[in-house]
Amino acid sequence: NNNNNNNNSNNSNNISMNCKVSYEPLTLGDKTSHDIFYNIINEKYYGKLDVLVNNAAMAYKGNDPTPFKKQCKPTLDINFFGTLYFTDRMLPLIRKGTPDARIVNVASMAGRLDQITSKELKER
Repeated sequence: NNNNNNNNSNNSNNISMNCKVSYEPLTLGDKTSHDIFYNIINEKYYGKLDVLVNNAAMAYKGNDPTPFKKQCKPTLDINFFGTLYFTDRMLPLIRKGTPDARIVNVASMAGRLDQITSKELKER
């Protein structure tokens, strides 16, 4: 068993050492930036994408004086529509990726509806 564990451990180390992680600049919600990013990935990274991690978002601070109604549009433009449009733009490269290519959407507890005090808004 010890030999097997050591072999498995060595294989895991070899796999992680051979893993290449890359990043490129992107402005989420800016369709021109989405296109530039797509072209970079398409040309520089073999025309495919194996993993897309959607982790970008924006939020107003709790003490921000901006009225809630005025916070909604910019927040949704980035957090929802920006992510939606960007993911849609990247789908052709993801489809060319490995058979088990993945999209990972990361969210925070800030998206909970219990922080909204208005029952009427929650029900919408």
